[in-house]
Amino acid sequence: MLYDELIKNLISQAYPAGKDVFFCGVPSDIRTAFDDGIKTLFLLPGAFFFPGEDDFSDVKCAPVAFDSLKCHHTVFADIRFMADEAFRRALAEYGFARIALLFPECADIAQYGYRQSYSWVGEYRAERKDFVQIAGFISPYYRNTESLGAYFGGQEAFIVGDDTEELKFSSFEAVSSSAKLYAAAASAEKYAFDRTVIYFNSRQEAGSFRGLLAARGTESLYFDGTLTKDERHNTLTEFMLGDKNLLIATKSYIPSSFFCPPDRVIFCGVPFSASHLYRASCACTKHVPTVIYCEDDFVRNEKIISSFSDALGNTEISEKRLQGLENIKNLLKSNQ
Repeated sequence: MLYDELIKNLISQAYPAGKDVFFCGVPSDIRTAFDDGIKTLFLLPGAFFFPGEDDFSDVKCAPVAFDSLKCHHTVFADIRFMADEAFRRALAEYGFARIALLFPECADIAQYGYRQSYSWVGEYRAERKDFVQIAGFISPYYRNTESLGAYFGGQEAFIVGDDTEELKFSSFEAVSSSAKLYAAAASAEKYAFDRTVIYFNSRQEAGSFRGLLAARGTESLYFDGTLTKDERHNTLTEFMLGDKNLLIATKSYIPSSFFCPPDRVIFCGVPFSASHLYRASCACTKHVPTVIYCEDDFVRNEKIISSFSDALGNTEISEKRLQGLENIKNLLKSNQ
């Protein structure tokens, strides 16, 4: 379902009625998602590159003061800013009455994101005496939409859009991990004039792939969560404006992809869920994503899930995430 003027008007009309709205999908341009004059904080799941005003693009580079909030009706921010009491106090002072959430399903323990940071949105609402609206843009493949409002301290909410559509993608199963990397390299090199992002779950494997491309004489750029703000800026500026059309990335690129959209997405490995694949690819509107994987990737993901669950001492994480992995496995196997 497309985000159009009808949906935009519904969100505006729901505000005076004290209702939240969750839309199954994302706007084609998140910068123009709202124009009704309600001061809106648009939270993205992590640090990002935003050409222009970017005071709140990375919590690791937080400004000393938050005076710039008073100058804009829509502000984009790294979700982790919500844990800062001073930031929340400034939001209230300057009248931010709507919180827009990109992928609010990341508040669910079963998903792959900043779950604890999302919980601070409910804290902000509790601190305010007046109504603060939630406008959330959900993956259409997240199947637990009825519980979303509770994650953010809400009661009643409108759920808009089709959450039953089929995920569109192409896939190729390689016989081994090395064969997978060679197949991904061949696929990326095939479309020399497309800005192509190749996603990996593992930084180590992403590094190996970059070495493979270099050995083949293919130039590429690299993006992960260890980049500084300046490195992120330089890498994505070169990706959008330079001669290097291949970007090797981890999930850290997802928030930036809405300001620096690729022409093509290749997921090298297995996403943790259908929602994870959607989050990685929905900013790309030219082609459906391609998943190139091997059987070892399922084993790797299971180990990652188990390790994370054990570290937190929460078996519910393992149970829910393994179910999401089983669902994407069935989708991949049926897509041969």
